[in-house]
Amino acid sequence: MQRSTQTTAILFSFALLIVSCAHVDHPTRPATAGSPVSLSDAERQLETPGPIAYEYIQSAAWAVPLSGLLNLDHPIAQAAALANRKEPIQVGLHRLSHPSAGEIWIDTGLSQQIIDTPADFSLGPLVRRVMNFKDLEATHTAEAVVELHGAPNQVLLTHLHMDHVFGLPALPAETVIVVGPGEMDQRGWEGAALRATFNAFFTGRPDAEVLPFDPDTGDGIAGVVDLLGDGSLYALWTPGHTPGHMSFLQRTTNGPVLITGDASHTTWGWQNGVEPGSFNVDMARSARALKDLRALAARHPQMTVYTGHQHIPGAR
Repeated sequence: MQRSTQTTAILFSFALLIVSCAHVDHPTRPATAGSPVSLSDAERQLETPGPIAYEYIQSAAWAVPLSGLLNLDHPIAQAAALANRKEPIQVGLHRLSHPSAGEIWIDTGLSQQIIDTPADFSLGPLVRRVMNFKDLEATHTAEAVVELHGAPNQVLLTHLHMDHVFGLPALPAETVIVVGPGEMDQRGWEGAALRATFNAFFTGRPDAEVLPFDPDTGDGIAGVVDLLGDGSLYALWTPGHTPGHMSFLQRTTNGPVLITGDASHTTWGWQNGVEPGSFNVDMARSARALKDLRALAARHPQMTVYTGHQHIPGAR
């Protein structure tokens, strides 16, 4: 009995150690640019075309469990008789070209190095199997985008999950990386399992810059930052999927564009108001973020919406 108790205590201590591990050891600092504003200020000129030339690039095709992408217990999902299955998704990056800020990426797509030399990033056979790497197929790698357009001056991460930082190995060490509040400090089993990989992605890079949101009283769109100071690109703090998850709103030469990130993974989830499923740290906040983003889009019928992992041209 004593040995059993000791074993349980050891396992419990080990579990606490694992859960307490942050995703990455990389240091952070307050962002050097960006000012908090109200959502109403951000919306005021939204229908006026802006200076940003925008392009969505599908970097890879993948397939993951639908139960992670959608809350299958939601009444609307149950009414639609949705069952768990392997769901095709895209791993993409959003390329923005601004007259003065230059090249900006939102998320990073997929680096060819992840496919060719996964062991260099501590992605062993077990991790690759759990993450279903056999269904991960590069279509337009981060290296190909850099070769065609040059490297971005900065990368805005919607959040710190593998499928959104897969492209970092393709980018120069000096690339500025911008994250939401608390994103680099999140802890849990995924962070523990992939900590060596995240550290490999960030080693040798500048401190990650954390945006200065002024929290709103709500918990959906919890804050807004004017990133470039000219009302053309806004970061929206939309926690739920992760603590520091961000969505982005931009005024492009072709009109307003909303990038939801993983506040909504799928087109169906966006159109039907069903939040992500098991891939969340806080289901209630995730549902609120989706509700608030859909309300924002409804106020601007000309807005184009890009969900986190599926995009059907013309779909809203």
